[in-house]
Amino acid sequence: MEIPGIVLAGGKSNRMKKDKATLLWNGKPWIECVINALVNAGCNPIIVSINSQDDIKRLKMHLNYNDVTWIIDDCEIEGMKGGLITSLRYASEMGWDVVQLAPCDTPRVKPELFKMYNQIWSEKFDIIVPNLKNNENSEGFEPLLARVRVEKYLSELTNPEYENSRILDSYSKLNVYLVTENDFENFNIDQGCVSNYNTPEEII
Repeated sequence: MEIPGIVLAGGKSNRMKKDKATLLWNGKPWIECVINALVNAGCNPIIVSINSQDDIKRLKMHLNYNDVTWIIDDCEIEGMKGGLITSLRYASEMGWDVVQLAPCDTPRVKPELFKMYNQIWSEKFDIIVPNLKNNENSEGFEPLLARVRVEKYLSELTNPEYENSRILDSYSKLNVYLVTENDFENFNIDQGCVSNYNTPEEII
C-alpha cells in the first residue's frame, strides 16, 4: 500500500534548546530516522513541513535522503496545529485521499508501525492513531503519528468550532480507530517506537 508520508518538522524545539530534527540517534539525524521508516514502509512521496527557506537549507545538509518535497508552513495558526493544517492543505491540493503523518521527534519509529497501519486501515476510518495508556504525552495519544483521511480531517481542523481548541478535539466528529497496547502486542511491535522527546532529560 503506497501512501504519501508527511514529516512535521516545523517545531521550534524550545524545550529541547536544540533543533530536534538534527539531533543524532544511532548516528543518524532524527529526521532521517523518521524518513527512513516511512520509506521502508513503502510511503511515497515524502513531504517535509518546515517553517522557512532557511530551514530547508539547514536540514538538507543533514539528510542523505534527497527525494523530498519541502513545504513551508503558511497557516495563520502558529505551532503544531498550523503546520498540520498547511500539510493537509498541500495534500488536498495534490488530490491525496489518505496520508501518513510522522513528527521529526520520534527517532525510534519503525517501518513496522506503518505496516501495521496498512493492516488495520479500512475505508470506514478517518483516522488511526496510537493511544497508549502508559504514555504520559498527549494523554496517551500521538496525534502526529496518525494515518488520516485528508479532506475529512482538514475540514474538522479548520472548523471555526475548533479554532481555539486542541488537535484532539477535532476527533469528536470523525471515525477514529485507537491503536492500543493490544495491537502492538498482536503485531509484535515495541511500543517505544512511538516515543517522542521534548527535553534533554527525556532522551535515554
